[in-house]
Amino acid sequence: MNTTFEDSVRFLGRSLDFLCLVCEDQNLQVGEFFQTQVCICKSCQSLLVDGPSLGMLVQGLRSQYRGPDDKPTPIDPRQLNQILNCPVCFDPMYTHPYHGPGNVVINSCNACQLTWLDKGEFDKIIRAPGRR
Repeated sequence: MNTTFEDSVRFLGRSLDFLCLVCEDQNLQVGEFFQTQVCICKSCQSLLVDGPSLGMLVQGLRSQYRGPDDKPTPIDPRQLNQILNCPVCFDPMYTHPYHGPGNVVINSCNACQLTWLDKGEFDKIIRAPGRR
């Protein structure tokens, strides 16, 4: 499996009342990504997913990935200053390095158990070097 996140999403034709945290004027859309429902911005391809689903997706897709590993790049510390509010409860999300492969900074809402990934971050996690 060497497809990207953007190539693998199937939109289900439902728009949500939640706005994209990046575009701020686009409603998130319900999509299906490897039999898992996720919320996606059609404009910027950012992803909102619940924590348990993210873990299952990462584990399953990393084990299936057969392409070359991405070369690790350091995290830009300025990304840690990003402030996003949860689209569900509107509280500030926790901005932190993803504690797994990929060297990406993600945003999490502990109260709602939701994780926000900007475009390309999910693919970085899948293609990161390390145990599959």
